[in-house]
Amino acid sequence: MAETNSLQQLLQQGIAAARRGDRAAARQLLEAVIARDAENELAWIWLASAVPTERERRICLEKVLQMNPGNARAREALLALGPAAPRPAAAPPVPPPARPNRLLLSLGVIGGVLALMIGLPLLFTPPIPQVTPLPRTFAPVVSFATPTTTLVPTFAGVIVTRDPGRVTLLPPTFTPTATATALPTLTFTPTPIPLRDFTLLVAAREAGQPQPVLYRAAGDGSAEQMLAEGVSDPAFDATGDQIAFVREVVYPADESAGTPATAAGEIFIAPLADPAAAQQITTLRTHSARTPVFHPRGREILFVSDYDGDDELWLIDPVTGITTQLTFNTTADRDPAWSPDASTIVFSSDRDTPGLPELYRLDYAAGPGAFEADENHDSGYTVTRLTQQDGSSYAPAWSPDGTQIVFVNDQSSTPDLYLTNVAGTRIQRLLPLNAADNRAPAWSPDGRLVVFISNRENDRFQVYAFDITGRVLTRLTQDNRDAQRALFRPEARVRQP
Repeated sequence: MAETNSLQQLLQQGIAAARRGDRAAARQLLEAVIARDAENELAWIWLASAVPTERERRICLEKVLQMNPGNARAREALLALGPAAPRPAAAPPVPPPARPNRLLLSLGVIGGVLALMIGLPLLFTPPIPQVTPLPRTFAPVVSFATPTTTLVPTFAGVIVTRDPGRVTLLPPTFTPTATATALPTLTFTPTPIPLRDFTLLVAAREAGQPQPVLYRAAGDGSAEQMLAEGVSDPAFDATGDQIAFVREVVYPADESAGTPATAAGEIFIAPLADPAAAQQITTLRTHSARTPVFHPRGREILFVSDYDGDDELWLIDPVTGITTQLTFNTTADRDPAWSPDASTIVFSSDRDTPGLPELYRLDYAAGPGAFEADENHDSGYTVTRLTQQDGSSYAPAWSPDGTQIVFVNDQSSTPDLYLTNVAGTRIQRLLPLNAADNRAPAWSPDGRLVVFISNRENDRFQVYAFDITGRVLTRLTQDNRDAQRALFRPEARVRQP
């Protein structure tokens, strides 16, 4: 049983890495799964989205069809790749190795190519990360004036929970002097806004580079400008003047405390006009923060962290440093999205379907009730299941008018985009079925377009926009990078008609 659970954990970690566009991590984890279970169909189909070349993708898809000739999605993906390139002339025979690899034998005629693709990573299994409990208080923080890390003195903030026994210290790294200002009333223009009039923010990974780079461009992908390196999970505040993002922070070893050097993804905020002035607002050190989301009409930031041992939803006020844990359970709560009126948070969770997340609604406006001591329950907020789909449902995004939610579901073996009403009673596929991986959807400020990431034309993940009224698909980027996240600046939401 422990072996099965370990393998399932590796598979889910690999799938999660593939979903967020981290191809290197996804490939390593999925190949580790295949090394122990060469007939794992799900691992092969996801590995097809993580490998860097068309030939390797073809090998993965052929393996899927070898195991399951009825896998329609793998067959469609293989057809979309077109005819295979002619094989080169056979090389002189090479004596077989003394200890043949079991995977190479199972692949037969494509074994030689597969060996090049998965090679040494199949000979070992990376250890599954273990959670090490942290003391309830800690002090060191870092401050970023430039992309390099510098240690500075610290002070403590307080995590607010509904149980006095759960009070935990998560110190902020600065105290901004600015105060929150009222946001303008949202007004939509009566005619469609041209793509070029929007501002597009894109996080993308350069070929051969481990960390993504943040770019700014016109809405049609033109006039590109690099903003910052080593940045992922970008998010706009409601005005479009400020951004939040995640950057990896390396903390040096502390010999006096006997702690080794650590690295963690931390959340920063910065003016859009000057990302170099970013301020760090979380200090988790041995755990990571991800996917920050600004309050639609306030200053708080919603995010995901595994600080308590598994992914949960957290809320931080960047001015006071007060951090509140919103969910308490032993499952994975991820991908939070705030409704435009800030009354509801939609997120993905596998609390009812382990390993296969669905969408849930958290009634934030109603506030928490009495805290439930059971670790498998949330802190008194009303949580309602929204979807009951095959496969996994994740990455939700609210339409600007709050009537629809676009999300990703992989019931057809690879990720597709779907639309649902806020009750989850009417769900429809957004795009025609194809063999591509479609990821990370977000809305344009006027609610007319859904921008997303896809590899529908080649091995590179590029940015596309789909007009949901005119049913027109437009490719926005034409480069050699792998895009991970794209979103429109919300300035058009406040234009006067």
